Amino acid sequence: MEQFRRSKVPEWSSLPSEIRNAILDTIVDLRLPGWSALASVSKEWQSVIGASNLAKLKLRKESCFNGLKTIVQQRHLVKHIYLSIELQSYSCHGCTSSPRPKHEDYDHIIGQAIDTVTSILSTWETEGPLTLDLNARSPSDTNYWAKNFRFDDDHDADAPIPETGWHDPIHGWQKGVQTDPPEFSELQQLFMPVVLGRPAENPPPITAVTCLVIRRQFRRYFVPSSLDPLLGRFHRLTDLIYEPWPLLYTHVHPGYLMDTRYFKRDTEEVVVYIRVVGMPFPITLKRLVIFRDDNDFLQAANFPQDSEVQQEAQHHIQWRQDRQDSGVLFVDNEVKDSRGLAQISLKLEELSASFVVDAEDFFEFCVKDRTWDHLRSLALTSRSLDVGNADQHDSDALLLDMSTLVLRMPLLKTFVLWHGRQGGAGAFIYNRTEKYAHMVWRGTQQLDFSPEVLEAWSNVAKFHSLELRVRHESIKEKIRCRGDAIHYLGLPCQVIQPTSLWQVRMEETASRGTRS
Repeated sequence: MEQFRRSKVPEWSSLPSEIRNAILDTIVDLRLPGWSALASVSKEWQSVIGASNLAKLKLRKESCFNGLKTIVQQRHLVKHIYLSIELQSYSCHGCTSSPRPKHEDYDHIIGQAIDTVTSILSTWETEGPLTLDLNARSPSDTNYWAKNFRFDDDHDADAPIPETGWHDPIHGWQKGVQTDPPEFSELQQLFMPVVLGRPAENPPPITAVTCLVIRRQFRRYFVPSSLDPLLGRFHRLTDLIYEPWPLLYTHVHPGYLMDTRYFKRDTEEVVVYIRVVGMPFPITLKRLVIFRDDNDFLQAANFPQDSEVQQEAQHHIQWRQDRQDSGVLFVDNEVKDSRGLAQISLKLEELSASFVVDAEDFFEFCVKDRTWDHLRSLALTSRSLDVGNADQHDSDALLLDMSTLVLRMPLLKTFVLWHGRQGGAGAFIYNRTEKYAHMVWRGTQQLDFSPEVLEAWSNVAKFHSLELRVRHESIKEKIRCRGDAIHYLGLPCQVIQPTSLWQVRMEETASRGTRS
């Protein structure tokens, strides 16, 4: 007994600081049940465990929103707020006649949650970085057809892809493989339109938030015009990551999509823009990443044949025709998006726009006598680089045009043109380092650079007094989806949020039996 007393455990304060820090870091990394309560042990423990506990807050219900109000002295510790709004449960349309929530019901829940959280954040006066990450999901989202869809991931690193044991023939799943796509009507609870209500007159500005994230897992379709007032409140926003889905998936009345209307001079026409990203971005914005996801299986196997899609398409056509006959002129949304991105890019330091506009359209709206004094990284997608479906002349013309544009971007160090789909991927990458400029083609198929293209990009390198080094790299792996394309292309800039990339590839893996 006496020997045990003499060999007592050393006191915490007697341990070297590096060992104490290693122990605390291990507690944070393991995150065992009750770990956050250890912050109350001492000020030293609070400085590490408490800070980590507050760094990323996940808010799901109203009780959590109210808890956000209680954070006062520790606001500077909060770096990421993940607002994952819980929506009502619903039943399968094909299995029961029970009524399901309408988009107005979801509008109210989503709008109220966003209003509550942004109202609280408008009282914060923190000066450090703070990310607001928006999401909304129902517990029923993965119960029926969309078993492989991911809706609520908030991890920052890849996780193992779980074994799938789904067997639900009624909803298109046979022993873990998606064998039948859902009907269009069954997808509407997932891709339902979201129309945020008008904010109160002169809502207070929000200066705490520096980054807004709306990822692909927020599958419900934000009507663009309803995002404008929200974006307008962020007076210190520097980063926007937005990953919308195509309108094709959503049953929405065309009237919701009319964003800008004005009388055209000297005519009786009313011009209507239908756009995705032409919103008035905050003047403080420095980095914009837009990625529009898609699902080839749903489109190829279901949408073109589905009667409801045909009816909706006919409704759109008739709706437009009726208004065109009465003097309404519609401007294609891709044109509007291209013009908007070209204009905002003049103020940005980093721009990535994937599958929203084509690089050729972006180039067309770049004013010829302007200089991009701030842009350091630019990434765009282009159909002309889809080597399997485009010809050499198109790719040469694109690369020649872009070489003239890059000459008006004196700070640009990274420039990427890429394309990816099931079966193929390719990327043109220009990267400027301290000693060399590198021009790389990386893809599943070969793209040869013509002498004119080589000369044009050599002149770009010479503009910075650099030697141009050219190489070709081949991708041998099978490309099942856009996620695989991004993964194997190894692009030098971010075109999609890392967790979203993991989701795309994981969802494809879960249904790979349908697309081999």
